[in-house]
Amino acid sequence: MRPLVPPNSMGEVGADLSISRAFDTTFVGLGAAFAYGIGDVGEVGVATGLTLSPDFDWNRTLLLQDHLAPSSKLFDFAPGLLVPIVAVDGAGFGVVVDLPCRYVLSDGLFVRFGGSAIPIQLSLETSGWPSRPTGASATRST
Repeated sequence: MRPLVPPNSMGEVGADLSISRAFDTTFVGLGAAFAYGIGDVGEVGVATGLTLSPDFDWNRTLLLQDHLAPSSKLFDFAPGLLVPIVAVDGAGFGVVVDLPCRYVLSDGLFVRFGGSAIPIQLSLETSGWPSRPTGASATRST
């Protein structure tokens, strides 16, 4: 099964497409990320995104991240720190303690949970503060 962080000296590029609907408007976004493995148990990375619809624009957020991920056969835990940098006047500043976990149910089937667990706001402004969904999901890998 794939480790939670890239192997030592290996880079990983990721992209995700998100679609949501609020107040009769459909929002489409594209996220891009890069992570680099350090010593088989850690990673550093950067991520950002674009709003594709209703109006094309950069989301003005750069997310710096690092994780440490010792793993076992059944349970993997990768605590890390996310530092969102929001390029908007009056945007708040803070960090997010990230606690992603993966529990293996059977060969190739696992549950992920705990991402973006503890947001810590370090300024009084809240405009532009990014949010990331968290929850549980099951994934089948082959």
